[in-house]
Amino acid sequence: MISCLGFFFICIYGGFINAGIEFVIILFLHYVHRLSLVRANATKVAVVFIYTLAALVVFVLNDKVIWKVGLVLALGNGLGAWFSSRISVSKGDGYIKIFLVGMVIVMAIKLWFFT
Repeated sequence: MISCLGFFFICIYGGFINAGIEFVIILFLHYVHRLSLVRANATKVAVVFIYTLAALVVFVLNDKVIWKVGLVLALGNGLGAWFSSRISVSKGDGYIKIFLVGMVIVMAIKLWFFT
């Protein structure tokens, strides 16, 4: 039950703002469900894909999508996901944990000092 409620609020935030949501999902899956970071990352990708499709439908219906920019971003996101999935599977949890902590620190510094 806590998972459904947790993901409900996580996905509302993700569909509306999306900034840093991947870190929140990975941490939630890792600490609440005790998933390895590789499995948590794979689950995160599926969850983000599902709520992104729902958000995209809302924005398309309201004619708020800039297609050229969106397609370029989608291509970059897809290529980044392809490369990072290969790295995460080959390097394992230890590498992901170091990278995740590093990115959380970078994001916190950015949000604290540059917004």
